[in-house]
Amino acid sequence: MKTEVQPLAHKTSAAARILSVSTRTLYDLTAPRGPIRAVRIKKGLLYPHSELERFLAEGLAACVSEEGQK
Repeated sequence: MKTEVQPLAHKTSAAARILSVSTRTLYDLTAPRGPIRAVRIKKGLLYPHSELERFLAEGLAACVSEEGQK
């Protein structure tokens, strides 16, 4: 039985796929302009998987909160 290991961080293109957005949108969402924190390694960015999960969870919580206010 083979188990998949979840990477700790993703390159920009993979992180954009995970969020189902374009890389341009991901750059716009990346701190300091946006709420997603990333780690700069040389010329590239790495997005911690936990950070992508946090961003999605906060977005979901905001949607649920807005639904309750209607």
